[in-house]
Amino acid sequence: MAKKRISFAVMCWSGLRILLAIWGLPLLHSLHASAQVKGRMVSGGEAVYPSAVQWAPGMGVVSEEDGSFEIPLPLPDSVLAMAPGYVPKKIRVVAGEFLTIELEPRWNELREAVVTGNLAPVSRMLSPVRAEVVSSAMLQSFPARSITESLNFLNGIQETYNCGICGTNDIQLNGMDGPYTMVLIDGMPVMNALATVYSLNALPDVLVDRIEVIRGPSSTIYGSEAMGGIVNIRTRRPADHKEWFAVGEVSSHGQQDYTAGGSVRTGAKSNLLASFQAGINRLKVDENSDGFTDIPLADRVGGLLKWQRTGSTSWNVGLRPFVEDRWGGQLDWEPRWRGTDVVYGESIRTRRVELTAQAQVNSRWIVESSAVYHHQDSYYGTMHYLADQKTGFLHASRICRWDNHHVRLGSTHRFHRYRDNSPLLMDERRWIPGVYVQDEWKPARRWTVLAGMRLDRHRDHEPVLAPQLNIRYADERGFTWRINAGRGFRYVSLFAEDHAALTGSRTVVIEENLRPEVSWSLSSDASWIFHTGARGISGFSVNTFATRFGNKILPDYHTDPDLLVYRNLDGKGYVYGFNADAHYARGERFRIAAGVTWHEVYELEPDGSRTWQVFTPRWSGNGSLFWRLSNSMEVSWNVKWTGSMTLPEVVDIIPRPLQSEPFALHHIQWRYRTSFGIECWIAIRNLLDSTQPSPLIGADQPFGESFDASYVYGPLQGRNMVMGVQLDLVSLPSAKGRNVRS
Repeated sequence: MAKKRISFAVMCWSGLRILLAIWGLPLLHSLHASAQVKGRMVSGGEAVYPSAVQWAPGMGVVSEEDGSFEIPLPLPDSVLAMAPGYVPKKIRVVAGEFLTIELEPRWNELREAVVTGNLAPVSRMLSPVRAEVVSSAMLQSFPARSITESLNFLNGIQETYNCGICGTNDIQLNGMDGPYTMVLIDGMPVMNALATVYSLNALPDVLVDRIEVIRGPSSTIYGSEAMGGIVNIRTRRPADHKEWFAVGEVSSHGQQDYTAGGSVRTGAKSNLLASFQAGINRLKVDENSDGFTDIPLADRVGGLLKWQRTGSTSWNVGLRPFVEDRWGGQLDWEPRWRGTDVVYGESIRTRRVELTAQAQVNSRWIVESSAVYHHQDSYYGTMHYLADQKTGFLHASRICRWDNHHVRLGSTHRFHRYRDNSPLLMDERRWIPGVYVQDEWKPARRWTVLAGMRLDRHRDHEPVLAPQLNIRYADERGFTWRINAGRGFRYVSLFAEDHAALTGSRTVVIEENLRPEVSWSLSSDASWIFHTGARGISGFSVNTFATRFGNKILPDYHTDPDLLVYRNLDGKGYVYGFNADAHYARGERFRIAAGVTWHEVYELEPDGSRTWQVFTPRWSGNGSLFWRLSNSMEVSWNVKWTGSMTLPEVVDIIPRPLQSEPFALHHIQWRYRTSFGIECWIAIRNLLDSTQPSPLIGADQPFGESFDASYVYGPLQGRNMVMGVQLDLVSLPSAKGRNVRS
């Protein structure tokens, strides 16, 4: 088996040879009718398409969709059968004989492009940075209402809720809280501070091409906030999307989501994608009988405009507006009680617009920028929180190549203006310039080294150096080993990131002038991918990681139950853990995967005592099963298991435990596709109805001193059914016969 495997580079060469075969078709068209030999290319009994046979440079034929082909006269002695993702095979040609060519699949699962780690497209297997790619097909198999919830079903990623009333959530990566994870959209940091907890859920998965997840510090290129890792959401390119589409989804809990849009050609090399999204939820659900809504109600409207031009200089320009009005609270709350002490409610009104632009010149220069305006007008009971956030980002870089080195030199500028009416009357103005250098070096065929250094300057702090080193070894047998080390840093916007400071009745105390957080991280991972049978691919991976924090800023819930104290940690913070994953896939019809994560996250005080991080499970696991029963029908099952976690000590009439009970979320889904552009699905979310008790402390006196809404560690939304439909208007019967792009 080992001799039959080929490298990723050979696969690319096979694709190029197929193109050469296609270019040779006009020369052979006149002879095609007199073909004397026919054949078909299959793998595991199924047709292989696209595929081709070639017998000389520029001379060959491309197969039909059923894998069939014909070889014209004069017959060659032999042909080379090839297809992307399969091992090329040389076949002897005999006149009058039907050729059934069985192709052996190779690592087609490793062909995803990863651009986050070093800003250059590279195979996932060849990348020196460990990256996980969630394709659009995988997103469809998760019956989730948001991208954050979809990521929750990946190993080592935890969706955490900061508030049991307004429903703000974060992405916890390898035990590190949400603010340590940088969320990018199309490679640009437009989702930070206020946006990560309110606006991330407004991007529908139908517009997402893939999600790239990188664990560990990535501060060399992206700077602050990339301490724990990166989640890069890549939206669909206008040229790749269906011309017109419409999607609608409703749940038994009253949640409704609608998306419609289309792609049009605006020039010979340019396309425009336009879409509109709306979300409605007006059904009050209170399954835990605490008198408060379990999930927030919301009216949401958004859109996406994306223009792309290809050529020697490629352009990408995007515009995403977003408006949302959400609220949660006592069941009899109405908008007229907003900000009063008559009926308790939390009302958040968000207005946001994002503008992004990127230009790439001759694959050497990249210039990209973004501008974001975010306005939030909120009431948490009677506490008014009014905030404006304006951010700008400018990045320019150039690649220099010589011998085995690819060096990227770049500079970034981040502009930040944040104002609020919090107890500190914050008015932050930041301009953070930075420069970096990154060298990708291949000292040998199996080895790749990626080294980088970044220097950032903040006017209120000393310059920060952030080195990074990634080493990769990969052989031809499917084994890959990486080791990664680096320094991370983060400037903190306290009230914009931690809404626990605004929900509930705790008095916020900031004991000192908070300094930037810094960290050192080391991780290592090994993976092995191999063939199982004719069409099966199996894989195993193990990843270990360790991070040490300095100047860590933590909310102190323990010193005084009436206070929420923020300070730089005098001691050190530590994260230790490992991930293990296994998966098996048979073509595109069947796949099964499972994973487990263990980590310890704690703060070590100067006296040697340990304080465990709250709301962080030591153990978690995931599993998934996908089975395409036919070309039109498929079923999927996903489970997320969460182990026990440390909970904060609270004062309440009913004693609250300091450790949570383990729980599991099960989602199942059935999808059906018609041949004329209609797809429908039915899903049951949280099949076993696993929920935690009421997350509210002092729910009978919401305006009292003991009221708190941050005691959230598990699901609040019980079992519910989701039904959806997607219409591909290009494929509908009335649209057939038109000259359209797929």
